[in-house]
Amino acid sequence: MNMRSEKIKRMFIIIAIVVLLLFICLPAIVFYTITHQPWKLVAGLLFIISLFLLPLLLFRKHLKLYAWLLAIFGFFSLLATIPVFYFGIPLNTEIMQLIYNTSYAEASELFDGYLWQIGMAIIVYWLIVIFIIKIIPHRISKTVSLIMTLICITIILITPIFSFGFRNYSINFRNTLFRYYPFYIEYYGKQFYEEIKLADKHPQLVKNFHFYPEQKNKPSVRQIYVLFIGESSRYNHWGINGYSRNTSPLLDKEANLISFKNVCTAGGMTELSVPLMLTQAKPKNYSKHINEKSVIALFNEAGFHTYWISDQVDGINVMMHAKEADSLILLQSGYNSTIHVHYGMELMDDLKNVLKDDKNNLFIVIHTLGSHFAYNYRYPESFDRFRPSDGKFVLQPNKKTLKQIYINEYDNSILYDNAVIDSAIHLIKNENTVSFLYYLSDHGENLYDDNRNLFQHEPVKPSTYIAHIPLFIWTSDSFNKFFPHKIHALRSHVGSRISSDNTFNTIANMADLQFPSQDTTQSFANMAFKDTVRIILGGDHKLYRYKELVYRER
Repeated sequence: MNMRSEKIKRMFIIIAIVVLLLFICLPAIVFYTITHQPWKLVAGLLFIISLFLLPLLLFRKHLKLYAWLLAIFGFFSLLATIPVFYFGIPLNTEIMQLIYNTSYAEASELFDGYLWQIGMAIIVYWLIVIFIIKIIPHRISKTVSLIMTLICITIILITPIFSFGFRNYSINFRNTLFRYYPFYIEYYGKQFYEEIKLADKHPQLVKNFHFYPEQKNKPSVRQIYVLFIGESSRYNHWGINGYSRNTSPLLDKEANLISFKNVCTAGGMTELSVPLMLTQAKPKNYSKHINEKSVIALFNEAGFHTYWISDQVDGINVMMHAKEADSLILLQSGYNSTIHVHYGMELMDDLKNVLKDDKNNLFIVIHTLGSHFAYNYRYPESFDRFRPSDGKFVLQPNKKTLKQIYINEYDNSILYDNAVIDSAIHLIKNENTVSFLYYLSDHGENLYDDNRNLFQHEPVKPSTYIAHIPLFIWTSDSFNKFFPHKIHALRSHVGSRISSDNTFNTIANMADLQFPSQDTTQSFANMAFKDTVRIILGGDHKLYRYKELVYRER
């Protein structure tokens, strides 16, 4: 009887510890479950549990202390699971940047509908922990703990081989380790810290950087060039691109507007894509943007007065280049804020004031929140055309049953963007100058398009819906007369394979700026343009080929 009781007691201790370990595994459990990766889930559970069971031999006489330590890791794993629930990916550098750029008010609002659930989960968690720690003894036998430790060591050593094979074992072991909580926090935290340090060093790194541009064919009249960067706008939800809904009625009427059909973003998230537009960096050498100045500085050197106008919370890698402008106008709206909302038309009021600077040639970057979730907070009520929508109530994210409402509100945001872009065109047109407006989105958006049930744009690996973006170029009559060969080249490349990282060279070429590091084969305003091999930098900083992103229903 005593022996049987001892076995039951020993088994109960193991079960209690495994329960605590499963809490630590929660981010992996949720992620691999929602992404339908059962084998990775099993491997992940075995690896994480084995890692945390290793100290059991050392703590065999202090089992309650060991349980408290596991409980602390388990508690923070609840917090680490939030990005998986909300964004569909574990905590990484980009999520850390989002947190870094989010105010307390925005965070409170974002989780307002979940606070009671989070609170209940925390209470239930600690009740379970207290119950477990109360009933387990202070010690466990050396034999049991030694056997478990040896089993764990074996699992830990073979998991990298199971995942990656026998080659490069040390690298594969490290990659396996940093795939899971809590180890990826150290990995991505270090990356994030390094990015902040590099951003702080950026002004010093580029202090002596120069493009040395010349504008040989300089128009005798004033020039105004605008780079208009949208947000989360996908190609196939614009009426001008063939969408069944008429979401671009105003742009459809613009005679001098060209819409490009085959454009791919170079980065799956704003922090990745915008620097690749503004600079000569490419997805394969993304960090190059930190060591060089942007297209803004190029126009500065060419004698233009430069402006950065934004209603975004421009992140670290974007703001370092925004600060190169002579003037910054920031109407910052949080991505999920419903408190400090600035609509795109407010930026047009700022553009109107900027255009009063009639003594200078102007280069202006406009960076809008466009179609970023929550979509219904990107447009005023007068643009609530596609229904049912949910007015100004923030819908819960990642709820597939609301798919049609999401799409309706998303299309309303596109309709409003159409009006904002058209307003910018008319303000510039009224100046009667040699001008262009170059619009493209930073990336697209998922809208529950297939059986993967992807939503928004946070997944590590981009989809074709994120990759395929709209690009429009409007030119003034004066520009067309002065640069007819550029218009011919642009129209010739409407269907060419273009990447958003062609933006720097194309804009420079359109303005007829020439400089030593220029690559005119990267400009689709030039007949020498070569179709781009489209490569996208994902949220995990991995590279993906556009043609490999095509998904077929299973």
